[in-house]
Amino acid sequence: GEILEPRPWFEGGVLLPPKAIRRAYLLQEEGDELANTSTDQVLFKEVIDRIHSISSSSQLDSSLSSSSFRLPSLSLNSNLLTTKLRSSSSLPFTSPKSMTEFLSAMTEVRNTCAGNGWAPVYHYTQPLFGQLIAKTGFRMSTQGQGDGGVYFSTKGPCSYGLGTEDYEKNIIIDCFGKERLDEYKGKGKLDILIIYGVLPQILSPAPGGRDNAVMVKKSDFEALTYPHADGNYFLRPDRLFGAFRF
Repeated sequence: GEILEPRPWFEGGVLLPPKAIRRAYLLQEEGDELANTSTDQVLFKEVIDRIHSISSSSQLDSSLSSSSFRLPSLSLNSNLLTTKLRSSSSLPFTSPKSMTEFLSAMTEVRNTCAGNGWAPVYHYTQPLFGQLIAKTGFRMSTQGQGDGGVYFSTKGPCSYGLGTEDYEKNIIIDCFGKERLDEYKGKGKLDILIIYGVLPQILSPAPGGRDNAVMVKKSDFEALTYPHADGNYFLRPDRLFGAFRF
């Protein structure tokens, strides 16, 4: 079924989805009856009845699986959407005209992240994918390293030698591995940089033993949030802080 009250999610609240609730208890004095009591108790009884109506664990897993819950489709003018969510317009791409201009922008990003306890992480991609990310936010991949998720580097472009001959090569080796140089080098697949602000606690090392490759795991998406109406999971778009074309 649909979420009865999606407002907290759209207003930026950090809540665990109720799909994982398996038991609920209300303590009461001996002899008290739930019927004809407070509204909260009546609502609680409805929850209990719902849980009791699913007799076996297999039915429970099926009924409360993530696939059975969807956020309702909302128009862009819905009052459930806050002005913070960048859902109606794309994050603009910029091409820094000088290193000074780029470093100034990066200083602003880092200060914003530091003030909120976020870590700036970096996603290098090709222009087509960059445009989609800038418009909708990062979509969780359903396969890939570590069974899917969203992948980042903890190193910015200056750490990879921006402006030098080895810039692209350094990114490929650090993020994907030396064995994938032929797949990426010289093909424009890393011309776009998107910077995201994320809580460090939700980052996990990406498989492969590369120190600077991190990810938000597929399992974390499925445990902590709901898919959109089309079945895809997204990182919140209001923490996209920069989109650069080099």
